[in-house]
Amino acid sequence: AVISATAIIAVLAARGLTSALGHLSSATQKIAEGDFGVRVDVKSGGEIGSLATSFNTMAEEVSRLMKETAQKARMESELATAKAVQETLFPEPHAQMGSVHVSGYYMPASECGGDWWHYSENGDKVYIWIADATGHGAPAALLTSATRAVVSVISHGPARPVSEALGILNRAICESSKGKMMMTFFLACIDKNTGEMTYANASHEPPLILHKTEDEPGRDDFTPLNDVNNPRLGEQIDCIFKEGRVQLQTEDRIVFYTDGVIDVKNPEQKQFGERRFLKSLATELHASPEAKEALGQVVDKLESFRSDTPLDDDVTLVFCNYKGAA
Repeated sequence: AVISATAIIAVLAARGLTSALGHLSSATQKIAEGDFGVRVDVKSGGEIGSLATSFNTMAEEVSRLMKETAQKARMESELATAKAVQETLFPEPHAQMGSVHVSGYYMPASECGGDWWHYSENGDKVYIWIADATGHGAPAALLTSATRAVVSVISHGPARPVSEALGILNRAICESSKGKMMMTFFLACIDKNTGEMTYANASHEPPLILHKTEDEPGRDDFTPLNDVNNPRLGEQIDCIFKEGRVQLQTEDRIVFYTDGVIDVKNPEQKQFGERRFLKSLATELHASPEAKEALGQVVDKLESFRSDTPLDDDVTLVFCNYKGAA
């Protein structure tokens, strides 16, 4: 009787054990087939119960990770699309508009950036636009997209004073961003026939003018356009912008840039800095009379210094040569 009872108990226990293991095996197979929602009912204690609990925890974690992966892939796809769209906001990197030659370079710190530059021609006037939105990434890219749309409208209308053009941009940014985002901006207008340049600055890095010299220029040969300055765009909706004026000479070079150029770091976390930047400009502007070649050499020095170190901020450089009266 004892032996029979023992056998019956053993058979029942074995059935319970094999049944639990069978459920675990079946659930594991479903996981392998991609069904990450499967769970095992925990009815027994001991090691089998602990195994079932661990399996459910694992299944939940795998399911969570799969959802995060899918979400990340979707976001990366959307960012890639946004990057492709933003690239269309920039002009051709090199242009000759009568006596004004322009070359530009742009490198975002992430998929989407907050820097933007542009040039446009309206009759005898050549406009050069450069901006830096607060931060970088998708929000800054959206602001530059809105700015590009307003600039397109301004460019195709009658030639406007630079102060008036900045006023229109400022109102548009104030009304669209509701004061949550701002943008530094510099706008220059060059008369191709006379060389007179008017400009307005909204707290942007002042461009540098270099007159033609026989010897390699020094730091003091660069003249910053900082006679006038105004609040950032988006800061005050009723701001009245002041403008400055300068007479360009034949073979004058103008360098527009954003602060990301100065902030570039190398693998040792040392900044490119203003001193190194000015030295690079002096050497390359003296060696290369054309804007395209000089810009390429300065960018090469910048990239060599950076050595693939991730950027902290977007980088934008625009070189402009004035060749003299038409």
